[in-house]
Amino acid sequence: MHWMRWPELFGRLAPAMADGAVLAVGGHGHEDPPGLVDVIVRYSRSPDYDPDFRLVDALTEAGLFEPAGSASTEPVAFRQRVEDYVEYLHSTSSLAREWMSADEAAAFDREVTAAVAPYATDGWLDLPVTARFDWGRVHAG
Repeated sequence: MHWMRWPELFGRLAPAMADGAVLAVGGHGHEDPPGLVDVIVRYSRSPDYDPDFRLVDALTEAGLFEPAGSASTEPVAFRQRVEDYVEYLHSTSSLAREWMSADEAAAFDREVTAAVAPYATDGWLDLPVTARFDWGRVHAG
Protein backbone atom coordinates (compact mmCIF):
# COMPACT_ATOMS: atom_id res chain seq x y z
CA MET A 1 0.00 0.00 0.00
CA HIS A 2 2.93 2.35 0.63
CA TRP A 3 3.57 2.76 -3.11
CA MET A 4 -0.07 3.49 -4.03
CA ARG A 5 -1.60 6.95 -4.42
CA TRP A 6 -3.26 7.25 -1.05
CA PRO A 7 -5.83 9.99 -1.75
CA GLU A 8 -7.24 8.07 -4.72
CA LEU A 9 -7.11 4.73 -2.91
CA PHE A 10 -8.78 5.93 0.26
CA GLY A 11 -11.23 8.07 -1.71
CA ARG A 12 -12.49 4.88 -3.36
CA LEU A 13 -12.10 2.62 -0.34
CA ALA A 14 -13.95 4.73 2.26
CA PRO A 15 -17.37 4.73 0.52
CA ALA A 16 -17.07 1.03 -0.33
CA MET A 17 -16.66 -0.06 3.29
CA ALA A 18 -19.64 -1.08 5.43
CA ASP A 19 -20.63 1.09 8.38
CA GLY A 20 -18.37 0.31 11.33
CA ALA A 21 -15.90 -1.64 9.19
CA VAL A 22 -12.20 -1.27 9.84
CA LEU A 23 -9.19 -1.66 7.61
CA ALA A 24 -6.39 -3.89 8.87
CA VAL A 25 -2.86 -3.04 7.79
CA GLY A 26 -0.26 -5.72 8.37
CA GLY A 27 3.48 -5.73 8.12
CA HIS A 28 6.47 -7.67 9.27
CA GLY A 29 10.15 -7.14 9.63
CA HIS A 30 13.18 -7.10 11.82
CA GLU A 31 15.30 -4.44 13.42
CA ASP A 32 18.47 -3.79 11.52
CA PRO A 33 21.67 -4.39 13.47
CA PRO A 34 23.10 -1.18 14.98
CA GLY A 35 25.30 0.73 12.56
CA LEU A 36 23.60 -0.63 9.46
CA VAL A 37 21.18 2.28 9.08
CA ASP A 38 24.10 4.66 8.49
CA VAL A 39 25.31 2.45 5.61
CA ILE A 40 21.81 2.23 4.11
CA VAL A 41 21.28 5.99 4.33
CA ARG A 42 24.62 6.64 2.65
CA TYR A 43 23.88 4.36 -0.34
CA SER A 44 20.10 4.72 -0.67
CA ARG A 45 18.81 6.03 -3.97
CA SER A 46 15.73 7.34 -2.21
CA PRO A 47 16.43 10.96 -1.21
CA ASP A 48 13.52 10.79 1.24
CA TYR A 49 14.59 7.51 2.86
CA ASP A 50 13.40 7.44 6.45
CA PRO A 51 14.48 4.42 8.50
CA ASP A 52 11.68 5.14 10.98
CA PHE A 53 8.88 5.29 8.36
CA ARG A 54 5.67 3.52 9.35
CA LEU A 55 2.84 3.36 6.82
CA VAL A 56 0.10 3.63 9.46
CA ASP A 57 1.69 6.77 10.92
CA ALA A 58 1.91 8.38 7.47
CA LEU A 59 -1.72 7.51 6.64
CA THR A 60 -2.83 8.89 10.01
CA GLU A 61 -0.87 12.13 9.51
CA ALA A 62 -2.48 12.46 6.06
CA GLY A 63 -5.94 12.23 7.67
CA LEU A 64 -6.77 9.03 5.80
CA PHE A 65 -6.65 6.54 8.66
CA GLU A 66 -7.85 6.66 12.25
CA PRO A 67 -6.17 3.90 14.28
CA ALA A 68 -8.41 1.89 16.59
CA GLY A 69 -5.97 -0.75 17.77
CA SER A 70 -2.86 -2.78 17.08
CA ALA A 71 -1.29 -6.11 17.90
CA SER A 72 2.19 -7.52 17.44
CA THR A 73 3.48 -11.05 17.46
CA GLU A 74 6.26 -12.22 19.70
CA PRO A 75 9.64 -12.15 17.95
CA VAL A 76 10.56 -15.28 16.04
CA ALA A 77 14.18 -15.98 15.20
CA PHE A 78 15.00 -15.90 11.51
CA ARG A 79 18.40 -17.24 10.48
CA GLN A 80 20.01 -15.95 7.32
CA ARG A 81 23.51 -16.09 5.88
CA VAL A 82 25.22 -12.70 5.84
CA GLU A 83 25.66 -12.82 2.05
CA ASP A 84 21.93 -13.51 1.64
CA TYR A 85 21.15 -10.58 3.92
CA VAL A 86 23.27 -8.35 1.68
CA GLU A 87 21.32 -9.61 -1.36
CA TYR A 88 18.05 -8.97 0.47
CA LEU A 89 19.10 -5.34 0.88
CA HIS A 90 19.93 -5.15 -2.84
CA SER A 91 16.42 -6.46 -3.60
CA THR A 92 14.92 -3.23 -2.27
CA SER A 93 14.20 -0.48 -4.78
CA SER A 94 16.48 2.09 -3.17
CA LEU A 95 19.51 -0.23 -2.91
CA ALA A 96 19.15 -2.21 -6.14
CA ARG A 97 22.39 -3.18 -7.86
CA GLU A 98 21.16 -1.73 -11.15
CA TRP A 99 21.23 1.74 -9.58
CA MET A 100 24.87 1.36 -8.43
CA SER A 101 28.12 1.03 -10.28
CA ALA A 102 29.96 -2.25 -9.76
CA ASP A 103 32.51 -0.52 -7.52
CA GLU A 104 29.79 1.14 -5.44
CA ALA A 105 27.85 -2.12 -5.05
CA ALA A 106 31.03 -3.89 -3.94
CA ALA A 107 31.74 -1.12 -1.41
CA PHE A 108 28.17 -1.35 -0.11
CA ASP A 109 28.52 -5.12 0.24
CA ARG A 110 31.75 -4.71 2.21
CA GLU A 111 30.29 -2.04 4.50
CA VAL A 112 27.13 -4.04 5.22
CA THR A 113 29.16 -7.16 5.91
CA ALA A 114 31.39 -5.21 8.30
CA ALA A 115 28.40 -3.58 10.02
CA VAL A 116 26.65 -6.89 10.72
CA ALA A 117 29.80 -8.91 11.49
CA PRO A 118 29.62 -8.32 15.27
CA TYR A 119 26.10 -9.83 15.26
CA ALA A 120 26.91 -12.83 13.06
CA THR A 121 27.99 -16.28 14.17
CA ASP A 122 29.93 -18.35 11.66
CA GLY A 123 28.54 -16.23 8.82
CA TRP A 124 24.93 -16.43 9.99
CA LEU A 125 22.65 -13.69 11.35
CA ASP A 126 19.83 -14.47 13.75
CA LEU A 127 17.33 -11.66 13.38
CA PRO A 128 14.18 -11.50 15.49
CA VAL A 129 11.21 -11.00 13.16
CA THR A 130 7.85 -9.68 14.29
CA ALA A 131 4.54 -9.00 12.60
CA ARG A 132 2.36 -6.04 13.47
CA PHE A 133 -1.25 -5.40 12.59
CA ASP A 134 -2.99 -2.06 12.95
CA TRP A 135 -6.67 -1.53 12.33
CA GLY A 136 -8.88 1.49 12.17
CA ARG A 137 -11.33 3.59 10.27
CA VAL A 138 -10.73 4.79 6.75
CA HIS A 139 -11.34 8.42 5.75
CA ALA A 140 -11.70 9.71 2.22
CA GLY A 141 -9.41 12.61 2.99
